Amino acid sequence: MLTAPTVAEAAALLLDFPWTLDAALLDVVLPGTSGLVYAEQLRQRYPAARVVLMTGWLEPEKLEAARRRGPVLLKPFTPRALIEAVEAISASGP
Repeated sequence: MLTAPTVAEAAALLLDFPWTLDAALLDVVLPGTSGLVYAEQLRQRYPAARVVLMTGWLEPEKLEAARRRGPVLLKPFTPRALIEAVEAISASGP
């Protein structure tokens, strides 16, 4: 597992990442960009990567747009909700 507080730090970590990226948990609101934008960048580099988004607040239309891309966890969420979201993306296949 890799963790990074900013997109720039995540990108730097992934430059030297020698394995396939299977999954990412991204906040929708990130410093300098959005999780939605970064999710697309990850998918370009790692086409098989699945993404779970999380957010503390989104306008209804933005939340719906995020949900069309995959699971969205509303903060605060339980460990069980995270497990279920990961199971859902794992079952969806590449």
